[in-house]
Amino acid sequence: MRFPLGSGLASGLSLLLAASALPTASCEALWGSLSRDNPANCVRSGQPCGADETCDSASQVCLSALQLDSVTPALASSSGGTAMVLRGQRLQSGARVLVDGQVASGVEVRSESELSFTLPAGTRGLWRVAVAVENPSGHRSERSDLFAYFSPSLSMLGRPITIGGQATVGAVGDWNGDQKPDLAILASPTPGVQLFEGDGQGGLTPSQGVSVGSAQMFTTQLAVLDANLDSKPDLAVVAGAAVTLLYGDARGGFPTRRTVYTATTGRYISALSVADYDGDGRADLAIADSMTDNSSSNVLLLLANADGSYRASTPIESGPPPRVLLLSDLTADGKPDLLVGIRDVRLTLWRNDGGDARSQFDVPVSGCSVSAVAAGDLNRDGRADLLLNCTTGLRTLLGKDAGQFVAKPDFLSSSATGTDIVVADLNGDGWLDGVVGRYTSQGDGEVVGLLGDGAGGFAAPQSLTSYPSTNLMTGHDLAVADWDGDGKPDVLSLTQSGSPTCQVLLNRSP
Repeated sequence: MRFPLGSGLASGLSLLLAASALPTASCEALWGSLSRDNPANCVRSGQPCGADETCDSASQVCLSALQLDSVTPALASSSGGTAMVLRGQRLQSGARVLVDGQVASGVEVRSESELSFTLPAGTRGLWRVAVAVENPSGHRSERSDLFAYFSPSLSMLGRPITIGGQATVGAVGDWNGDQKPDLAILASPTPGVQLFEGDGQGGLTPSQGVSVGSAQMFTTQLAVLDANLDSKPDLAVVAGAAVTLLYGDARGGFPTRRTVYTATTGRYISALSVADYDGDGRADLAIADSMTDNSSSNVLLLLANADGSYRASTPIESGPPPRVLLLSDLTADGKPDLLVGIRDVRLTLWRNDGGDARSQFDVPVSGCSVSAVAAGDLNRDGRADLLLNCTTGLRTLLGKDAGQFVAKPDFLSSSATGTDIVVADLNGDGWLDGVVGRYTSQGDGEVVGLLGDGAGGFAAPQSLTSYPSTNLMTGHDLAVADWDGDGKPDVLSLTQSGSPTCQVLLNRSP
């Protein structure tokens, strides 16, 4: 077959025949290395892509193919020295590793997909940090979601907060909608709720208060909830015999209110807890309706109705006023259970079996006069555990089958401990730690941190703050929030006696 001279098909055939006559070196000069599959050979670059590059098929430009996939372990002590393994793609011999800008030592590139190095010590007090690899070619890849330091020890910086009266109870929420934690406080003998706005840097500024109760019926209990399902935090406040809901406007105020329960004459509300007990999406309340002479008490539920009112259950438990009243899922079934603790008598778990059905379990507290309880998964087995604050020390109860707990030996024995206890991961290692106030043998009060070991045990206490010549047994309250926005939990410490009566302990753990 013959083609007309100058036709496109004839020209293409001529080029093809000419190319077939070229030596391999000439082809590589035109198109790049023949040993590498296209599109690794970029026409526009004029040369083959590097060993840690790939060709963008659309733009025909060589781009970095260096990639970081994982760092093992993903969590290590900020003291450094841990042997680490990094996995990725297109790692080159002679690569540098940087952790939070610090050059790692002992880098050994085992293959283009794995290298090892020795972790440098953290220098800025940060937990979640960036890891970067720099190849000799100049290409760099960095990720800040692969690794975090944890602190091997605790360190807190106290920042006093001036309040009116002696603080008794505190609650944390975002009252003004600025995504920064704020504070509500009850203080004796001042009636009402004192409000403070957080600045996100550890500071708290007094704002408008809310009048609740009176000098004769001062406020004693406080909890945060979303009572009307508007995604704005509200407050449940107990003043004497009444339980009142203060509805927040997310602008710093609580302009409307509703009293949802009032005890009869000669009685008062001695305890309060909040959770969605019946699973309808509305916050319910557990309360202790007690005689004013503390001779007896009834524990009951206040279940929320669709119109905002509450209906009281029949009494669940009767006896002396409870020191512990907690709504929390303690049986790993997704439903909050009720824990009731009578000092020097018993600790009872009422398992939520749905509707009005409940199963009763006695929690082992022999020899422990319980003053406070914190719940959390201390050994990460998927079951809630309990940390008990006894007058003789602390005790851990590890959750087993539904409603069952196994006690570990008591620890932190002292002449007395404070009346509150909280759990949180204070050092970033993934294990829950404890915070408790105690009265030392030297006559001083202090708040101590207890680093968890992941098995339900705790390391020796580390002092977070002290109150010279102060007994922390009375009216002590603790709460945890990230007050300065650095990703570390800080501690709010309140005490009725001593100075300062209110302070934020900013987490400066290295």
